[in-house]
Amino acid sequence: MDKQEDKKLEDFVDRIMRETSLESPSADFTKNLMQKIESERAREVFAYKPIFPKPVLVGFFAAFVALMAYVILQY
Repeated sequence: MDKQEDKKLEDFVDRIMRETSLESPSADFTKNLMQKIESERAREVFAYKPIFPKPVLVGFFAAFVALMAYVILQY
């Protein structure tokens, strides 16, 4: 950018900064935030529950291995 564009941009930013005020949090911001954090902590955690129980998965694996052994031994 050339110097004239830089100057215009700087003037624009300065004007915007003067016109806007600083935002400040409410008086009980910390209290509200801590309440939200506590409520998040208090939520019930769901335990992982697999779709297939372990014995079923072992059975599937054993059947698959048996099938592969049968196919390999046939050829």
